[in-house]
Amino acid sequence: MLRRLTSHITAISRIFKDSFLQQQEKAFIAHMRTHTPVWEMDPNAEILCQMPWDYGFLVKFCHVAPWLAAKHRAEIRLTTLWISAEIDGGSMRSNLIQRLVHNSWAERKWQRLYESFGGAPGPTNRRKNLSLAAKRQATNQFHALQSKDDVLALNIHNLPAGDLIYDTYLRFRPAPTVDIRDPFLLALISSAWEVAENYNEYLDTHKVRALLTSYTSYIHHGLPARICLARNIPVLSMGRNDPLLKQVTVDFPSHARAHFHYPQLFASLPDHQSKREAGRAVLESRFQGQIDQATSYMRTSAFAGGSVSKPFDDGDPRPRALVLLHCFFDSPHIYRDMLFPDFYEWLEFTLTTAARSNARFYVKPHPNAMPGNAAIVADFQRRHPHVTFLDAKTSNRAVIAQGVEAIFTVYGTCAHEFPWFGIPAACAGDNPHIGYAFAQTAKSREEYAAWILNPGALRKPDSAEDRHQIEEFAYMHGLYAGGGRTEMPDPFHLTTCPVDPNTPEFLAWQIENRPDPADAAVRTLLDLAHDDSLLHRL
Repeated sequence: MLRRLTSHITAISRIFKDSFLQQQEKAFIAHMRTHTPVWEMDPNAEILCQMPWDYGFLVKFCHVAPWLAAKHRAEIRLTTLWISAEIDGGSMRSNLIQRLVHNSWAERKWQRLYESFGGAPGPTNRRKNLSLAAKRQATNQFHALQSKDDVLALNIHNLPAGDLIYDTYLRFRPAPTVDIRDPFLLALISSAWEVAENYNEYLDTHKVRALLTSYTSYIHHGLPARICLARNIPVLSMGRNDPLLKQVTVDFPSHARAHFHYPQLFASLPDHQSKREAGRAVLESRFQGQIDQATSYMRTSAFAGGSVSKPFDDGDPRPRALVLLHCFFDSPHIYRDMLFPDFYEWLEFTLTTAARSNARFYVKPHPNAMPGNAAIVADFQRRHPHVTFLDAKTSNRAVIAQGVEAIFTVYGTCAHEFPWFGIPAACAGDNPHIGYAFAQTAKSREEYAAWILNPGALRKPDSAEDRHQIEEFAYMHGLYAGGGRTEMPDPFHLTTCPVDPNTPEFLAWQIENRPDPADAAVRTLLDLAHDDSLLHRL
């Protein structure tokens, strides 16, 4: 009891310490005030810059936002991130924790950090009073829900918003699937209307030239981006682990790159052989347990050495099939479509169908899943005794060495990694590999079920052409930086910085190692964003 109390007191004291400017943050503000370039402004023009509470984004945006503002002769207006449901829509304990984290001192601290490079307050995701009409719309939408597909079909002012609401529920509830009668879902629908009212009112009265955002997932990021796109306002996104700016488009309003155009774009580039060789080098490094650009979200490589050398039961004569899990909470709708509303429903369908398969099914949990996933996996294990669950730390190298007939995923990187070794990959939704033949994507649940019942029916990707395609994909997905460039730029030293980017010390390191000249580094990124937008015109 005393230990738990001490832990709570320590956590609360850390929250309040992080709510006030530390010495490195004060130095960063002073530095930016004297080193941010001055540009000519039209007092009526604005660019909107999102304000994530994250040092990595702060460093990126302090370079990109002034350049973008100068390009448009505009002021920088800062947009807040948090939505009302995130702070007020959960349990009493959750609300208390969120209010401690999102206190007014912390908000003011981050406001001052972003104001240091010329920003001023702009639109917010929260408002004090939602209009009566919007409240009625949210309530009516909630009570009309009959299925999870109905959630995905929700619109806000005729803009698709169901996928954003659904993914926000999974992440912030957190839960593996949606409960359509949960009051928290109503709170999220109301928050979506709240964001829409705020942004539409703001855009009606301000001349906004562009939106700079981190991601386009969840209500927080995605809805402002879609509202701007509907008004023909350019949207540029820049993910946490991606050094590139991406020009977001109406037809694919995702921060992910337009993977479905990879083959056509590669065909337009010169010197295919050297690019395939570069892609092969990335793959060979990954298979040795290294992290690369395409897997930078992973804390540990799925190919790192594990403690289990033989994960499968050699005594079972049936062919083996492996299901590789995703994190249940992590934005399943980042791509264009899925056969199932979420990863939970996908896994339930897969394992239930596997009971009638001619193969022995194994499941490997995601090695870098968020807290809470283990309990969900344990429940599946209890309810599906006909399936064997592996340790999440089991190396994919051990799996490949012992042999497997096929692997099943929704859109994981395993869909190009296992085919490299001649193992078929079956996908249950749009995925980065969909433009290539080495991975097979089911067009219906019936086709997907047929593959589960007989994994041997999947085509083996064991030809020289399959290998060429996988090398090409590895180049396009992990190395291509636009304009025919082979190497990803890293002007902010996010991958080479020796200091933890989650600490204030990162800001002190950046002051000493700021790109010189900064304009040239940022210009390159904006040029690459333009090049990447060509993907949508092919």
